[in-house]
Amino acid sequence: MANQAYVTVLSTDEYLPGVLALNKNINELCSFPLLVLTSGMLDAATYASLEHRNIRFVKVDDVDIPAELMQATKEHSWYSHWVKSFLKLRVFDLPGHDKIVAIDCDMMLMESIDEIFALPDMSAVIAGRSYPGNEHWGDLNSGLMVIVPREGYSGQIAAVIPEVEAAKIIFGDQDLIQAFFSGWRENVELHMPEGYNVYFNHYQHYRKIETVKVVHFVGREKPWMMSIAEICREYVKCLVKGNIAGIPVLRKYLKLLKEGSDE
Repeated sequence: MANQAYVTVLSTDEYLPGVLALNKNINELCSFPLLVLTSGMLDAATYASLEHRNIRFVKVDDVDIPAELMQATKEHSWYSHWVKSFLKLRVFDLPGHDKIVAIDCDMMLMESIDEIFALPDMSAVIAGRSYPGNEHWGDLNSGLMVIVPREGYSGQIAAVIPEVEAAKIIFGDQDLIQAFFSGWRENVELHMPEGYNVYFNHYQHYRKIETVKVVHFVGREKPWMMSIAEICREYVKCLVKGNIAGIPVLRKYLKLLKEGSDE
């Protein structure tokens, strides 16, 4: 199938290091290129960084989100980074592409995942389901999704905001996607192996039960935002919480961040 690409979203300047690292990661391991969807409100220096590295990008309009929801999310410190997450909905109506793999820029590929382009539309992962205590989880994680784009699709998904707003005070793009694709839980052929979206804190557990293909650095503070002292605390946390195998993974990612920025 022609016109396939990995697609990530860059909605704020502070996520640029993650995009640069992901671009290097994909170029080294995969056969399909990376395309970046950007907000039109980024600094000129951010666009220049993308152009300098020949990273393809397309400026897209923000999704219309109620002001009160945006304000409530901004005021919640733990979820404040969700304010810009709704731009991700634009991956669903990306013109000129037959199929894409939408991937968050806080993810690191451990090996090529080109094979998932052959999977059906809306294949995704119930990330963390096999981690002890999470066995009841059944919803998709929007960090990695196989998508057949359709014109106007993002608007259809955004239309479920009132439905989600009635149930939750604070929510992000993932909640809207889960609500729109309400039958996804039961459609097991769309459930990708969990190794394609493994939370960094769960790495040691998952490496014992399946091949980890993609590591996801979830949370408000990303590795590229951390000081040396904060990185050291992450190493200590790995030791204390039994994620010792995560230490070399974090080191690998920090190296990738540096190499991506240095190019």
